[in-house]
Amino acid sequence: MENNVKTMMLGTGVAIPPKTLTNQDLEKIVDTSDEWIRERTGMQVRHIVDDETQNSDLSAQAAKQALKDADMDAEEIDTLIVATVTGDVTFPATACYVQDKIGAVNAAAFPGGVVLVFTGLLDKMRSENELAFVLGHELGHFKNRDHLKGMGRLLVLLVGSVFVLGPDNALGNLALSSLNLAETGFSRRQESDADEFALKTLQCRYGHVGGATDFFATMMKEESGLKLFNHFFASHPDSQKRIDAMDQQADQAGYPQKATVPMPVLDKES
Repeated sequence: MENNVKTMMLGTGVAIPPKTLTNQDLEKIVDTSDEWIRERTGMQVRHIVDDETQNSDLSAQAAKQALKDADMDAEEIDTLIVATVTGDVTFPATACYVQDKIGAVNAAAFPGGVVLVFTGLLDKMRSENELAFVLGHELGHFKNRDHLKGMGRLLVLLVGSVFVLGPDNALGNLALSSLNLAETGFSRRQESDADEFALKTLQCRYGHVGGATDFFATMMKEESGLKLFNHFFASHPDSQKRIDAMDQQADQAGYPQKATVPMPVLDKES
């Protein structure tokens, strides 16, 4: 039988605080018993974090175990999601802290108006203008509603393919593969539009577009960069073509090129 698995779990990890609270401990605190608790909840022991341990600390420990189990490096992670209602702080997201603690690098934008820029990405930038372009690019996606369009198209394609072709057949798999290629091309057009929006953002903020292509030029020169940021470039246009297109857009719009603003020194401990 043909293997049609599209997603698989490569590794798992767990983090358990060493401090425990048993039913016998609770008997000393409140009017209860081990038998009463076990009959109603099945619980026998609880693990409790100390005051110095954050949610992100446990998440990072579990993530490192999962990476080791999957024989992967943190740099290979393209998306990091932390699902919790007890985050370290209200903002920024706990995923930002986990990313920093495990050494993952990427930049991600999520529906809802939040743009995450990981420190690994910042380390590759030499000017404030480069960062402004990346932020402008992601904001361009929001302005064009690309994320919502993508989710809507995906839902329609999945429902339509199952309804017309069935959940699992050779014709359906071929059609889904073709649709995936089409989606990639559409995504690259969206990336180009977002680049154009980012150029306009730089022009409005600084009065010029200097530094707009510096980040991509740096990545092209670093062999490791293409691996570390593979996810960032996967759905984006070819870097050189992207740079050429932005240079052409800037020339046509009459945007000047001027000196960039040095990147401020960031306190990663704060």
